[in-house]
Amino acid sequence: TGHIGPILEMVRKLETSGYAYASGGDVYFDVSQDEDYGKLSGQRVEELNAGARIEPGELKTDPADFALWKAAKEGEPAWESPYGKGRPGWHIECSAMSLELLGENFDIHGGARELMFPHHENEIAQSESYLGPGSTFAKTWWHCGELRVDGAKMSKSLNNFISVGDALQMASKNVWRLLFLQTHPRSPLDYTLNKMEQAKSSWNRINTALKDAEVAEVSEASTAFQAQFDAALGDDLNTPEALAAIFDAVSNFNRNGDAGLAFAARTALETLGFAFETSEIGDTLTPKLLELLIETRNEARERRDFKTSDVIRDKLAALGVILEDGVDGTRWKIES
Repeated sequence: TGHIGPILEMVRKLETSGYAYASGGDVYFDVSQDEDYGKLSGQRVEELNAGARIEPGELKTDPADFALWKAAKEGEPAWESPYGKGRPGWHIECSAMSLELLGENFDIHGGARELMFPHHENEIAQSESYLGPGSTFAKTWWHCGELRVDGAKMSKSLNNFISVGDALQMASKNVWRLLFLQTHPRSPLDYTLNKMEQAKSSWNRINTALKDAEVAEVSEASTAFQAQFDAALGDDLNTPEALAAIFDAVSNFNRNGDAGLAFAARTALETLGFAFETSEIGDTLTPKLLELLIETRNEARERRDFKTSDVIRDKLAALGVILEDGVDGTRWKIES
């Protein structure tokens, strides 16, 4: 609603340039005026028109044309325009906001596979017609698979969605990232509680192995790993293959202690957006406060005040901070 002005400016220019026409309070994009229409999805206008018909109440002249502006209907939100009161069409909203906020020829436009046609196809048609010959709306288009929950598509209507807030109560962002990236981005991702538990276990294994990895000399194993990781991402962003290389690297490090391999694997994970304990906490004060609590707990244990020491341990555990007592003292870690 904050972009009605730019939307109407875009509709007006498309109409005055001959790419759109007004009809009874509606404005439609004329796909016959766009020679490149269908270049994203491979759809051909003549195929779209085969067997197509104009629905009752629609005022367009060709079944393939799509609405840029729709006349007001009772009960719908509406805004004043040169065509009378109405509202934007579905596709024009995205084009106008993208161009205003990102500008022409921005890097990546993403979305679900089912949006490739007609939504993204129509975005390209109206945007590049608006910008003029030789223009590019977006450099790269990336279409991902749908998100499912126990086999059913996640949707508001089915009430089977998980909010971001609820998701982060269930598991850390690292676990969610691992869960998502184990499926190729172009493929449907089916969320189940069992997969979540597997991702938690996998991340704990990775984090335990690599959380203390530091800069080390390049080794033969780290060089081979880096080549495998880079090749996976270069193959249509094949994140499952990239993670498989990381899992193999973690297993090899646990066997042979190759510090160069550990650092390469940790760096690869950070490239994918994962954060380890020190950066996951979010500030420099928190570790100091935790050390202070551990010191207080140790003092309580020395004077045999086990009730206080247990309370500190249990309350930290409830917050996701696990204390591990050993011969070298007490260490803490963030539970994923």
